[in-house]
Amino acid sequence: WKEHQTVHTTSSLSSPQKLLGVLTVSPGINMTHTTYHVEWNPKVDSLGLETDRLFTRKTYNLNVSTNTTLYGTVRPNMLGIAGLRHVVTPSVSYRFTPEIEENEEYRSYTGVGASSRRSKSLSYSLGNLFQTKYISGDNEKKIDLFTMNFSGSYNFAAEEKKIGDLASSIRTAAIPHVNLDYNASYSFYNFDDSRRPLTNPRLKSASINTTIRGGYRAGKQEGDQDSISYSEESSRESFLRKGRSERTEFSGVGVEFTLKHRYQITKGISGTTKTQWLNLGLQMQPTSGWKISYN
Repeated sequence: WKEHQTVHTTSSLSSPQKLLGVLTVSPGINMTHTTYHVEWNPKVDSLGLETDRLFTRKTYNLNVSTNTTLYGTVRPNMLGIAGLRHVVTPSVSYRFTPEIEENEEYRSYTGVGASSRRSKSLSYSLGNLFQTKYISGDNEKKIDLFTMNFSGSYNFAAEEKKIGDLASSIRTAAIPHVNLDYNASYSFYNFDDSRRPLTNPRLKSASINTTIRGGYRAGKQEGDQDSISYSEESSRESFLRKGRSERTEFSGVGVEFTLKHRYQITKGISGTTKTQWLNLGLQMQPTSGWKISYN
């Protein structure tokens, strides 16, 4: 058994600055402070830990990030389309973490506190949002067509495999009551750790998530729309757990359902694995005072 007392605190400081009216630069620092006191037992004695006083461990990292937002718009004024807009959000951040070994043995024993391995990492992301405006009667309406995002990193302090995986995603909720979500991860290294060309990364995994929602409510006004959110399950457990926890809530008599399908492919050194999951959530409300849920 383990018996110990710890006090762990975290603090951070950042100062966003606007440059040239379009570029946001945010320098910052994150700090942790942990105090330890361990009680004696045979394992503590074998590890050489002291039990008669308090020990502290302090860690920190420095970071700076910059981002901006760019817009591009065209107005075709044809086929009922009043405008198309492309919103680009590039972001770059740098983080430095020194290697700190102060009282590391107490952090390892208690499991409390922050590890601090030396790293100098650069992270980047590129967000893309595509929107359209169309004419409906005498009004203009706006729709978010889809998003397309990319992100990755580079660790200057790593001895090997400095380039981090490239993550990409495409999501859309433009189709009423339907969400489509594609995620993929790429590596710039072969299985033997040799480098690949930057223009030809290796696919590690990819998944396609489809969510369909629908139902009927007594007294629902025509044209009412249910809120739609993207699903970002990364495993079978979280996929099923979200199916249980994200049941659609509604008031009034009626029935609603949520159907989710996930297809995933993973490419490893031993071969390719393909999996599929199907989840159905059903909620019925026969009266205003009763609800029946099935998942």
